[in-house]
This record gives sequence, structure tokens and C-alpha cells, in this order.
Amino acid sequence: MSIAKKCDVCGKLYKPYTIKHKNKEINGIVLAEIDSSQVPFVSETLDCCFDCMKEILKMIEVRNAKKNKTEEELSDD
Repeated sequence: MSIAKKCDVCGKLYKPYTIKHKNKEINGIVLAEIDSSQVPFVSETLDCCFDCMKEILKMIEVRNAKKNKTEEELSDD
């Protein structure tokens, strides 16, 4: 029997690509509410197909690169 999952981002059906932590690939997102003492509480989990996860990670890398560049520019002053 085959296992199929549905991506919570795009709705596409996909085969799981991480099984029991063997691949160590990120295959979802946990949305959290963070209280005033910075303690996170899981609000929602999203299963993501490989394509959506790749795009999400790419957006995070671009954001971090921009943030690091801005911090470097500020430290040069």
C-alpha cells in the first residue's frame, strides 16, 4: 500500500519524502504564537510537498541574505 499526502500550501498530492527522520529534509512548517516572554506555542502545522518546501526555503534564504547585507552595511558606518 502506498502513502500519499496532500500539500497544505498548493493542494497537490505527493508521496512522503522524509520518513522517520532518515532523510533529515524539512518537509513542513510549524506556525507558532510567541508570547511576551518569547515562549512559542504551536498554532498550526503545514505539510509541504517538495516543490513548495523548496520555494519556501529559497524565500527564507533570500530574506536572510538581505538582512545580513543590511546589517553589514550598518556596521560599516
